Amino acid sequence: MTASFENLANTPYVILAALSRDETGQCALFEAARVAASRPHCELHVVYVADAGDVSEAGDLISLERNLARAPAALDNQIDRLHELMPARVTAHVRAGQP
Repeated sequence: MTASFENLANTPYVILAALSRDETGQCALFEAARVAASRPHCELHVVYVADAGDVSEAGDLISLERNLARAPAALDNQIDRLHELMPARVTAHVRAGQP
């Protein structure tokens, strides 16, 4: 049983922050980064969900594709603002779905 506890000690502590592209998303990112910086072996992951809504029509699908195409740049901007204040390694995830 001791070996499994030793493995847990080396397992990264993962913080997942769900982001929006507004001020609350920026606050969530900064708070998650602050917590991550205070823990050893911590990984910060952020996720942005592009609203898929009802993609039953071709126009809706095109709109979703545009949202997904814009999401990485929006996340980059938020992460760049974070890096101006504190260096942090951030893994970003972009998904389509219902936020």
